[in-house]
Amino acid sequence: MAKSQDKPKIKVQQLKMDYHFLLVGISSTEEDYKLCWHLNKLLQLDFERVEDLEILAGDKNLTFAVFEYEDQEIEVFYHLICNKHPLGLLVPEEAKADYILKISGEYEMVDRAELIKKIRNIQPVITAYALEPGRMKSVDNLLF
Repeated sequence: MAKSQDKPKIKVQQLKMDYHFLLVGISSTEEDYKLCWHLNKLLQLDFERVEDLEILAGDKNLTFAVFEYEDQEIEVFYHLICNKHPLGLLVPEEAKADYILKISGEYEMVDRAELIKKIRNIQPVITAYALEPGRMKSVDNLLF
């Protein structure tokens, strides 16, 4: 007979989110619209400025410029998002990234390694690198 104080042991599993997009961090001293021009020219995209992304950080509303392009042929969406605001970062754990390139939709159609290689060849780009959404605390700031 089991004692009343014996409680069944419950195994707790942590849920792992499956994010359906790719991310690339870009470090560059170039202004956002100029970086878009370089990306448009090199990658044959057509980024356009859209409504800023606004987040609440503590008691402050921070806004971040967003540019987007939709490749209708392969149903891939590109968003270039500024990561820096004078009062804070959109993704604080990626402080070296001035911009974050988010690729969604049929993102499997995009070779991220090749894309990063091309972006690194842009003159004002210091570096570009893959970001893993599952390892980022602030990834929810990129869910739009």
